[in-house]
Amino acid sequence: MANGKTRTPDEILAAREELCERLWYQRYLRSLYFGHCEDEMGAEEISESDHATARRLEIKFGENNLCDDFDWGVLRGRAEALAWALGEGWPTEGDEE
Repeated sequence: MANGKTRTPDEILAAREELCERLWYQRYLRSLYFGHCEDEMGAEEISESDHATARRLEIKFGENNLCDDFDWGVLRGRAEALAWALGEGWPTEGDEE
């Protein structure tokens, strides 16, 4: 480790939560573009709850600090690494978070 500090489980969980929120926001933006949400159950309309969650995240992180296309890949990699550190397996090709 570069700084010699081991992260606590709480720090790892907090970092993963932030990454998941940022990834959710990127999916939300893509849903706005395509006009619906995609999940494992198929397409759904974007709900008022989705809009409220997006607004909460814009306030929390700042609208310009959330995620762009490059960040999407970086954030996914970090989230997968944190999930692995928490005991989950590595995703296989085709898995979507």
